[in-house]
Amino acid sequence: MILHLRQQLIDQFMGELPRRLWFLLFLVIGASVM
Repeated sequence: MILHLRQQLIDQFMGELPRRLWFLLFLVIGASVM
């Protein structure tokens, strides 16, 4: 269920924001987690 909701959110974000911005944000989150 959580994965499905997350996928919907990702689809909405990908539709609203450019892929480059989403990719950069993902990298920042990954770096902070690391």
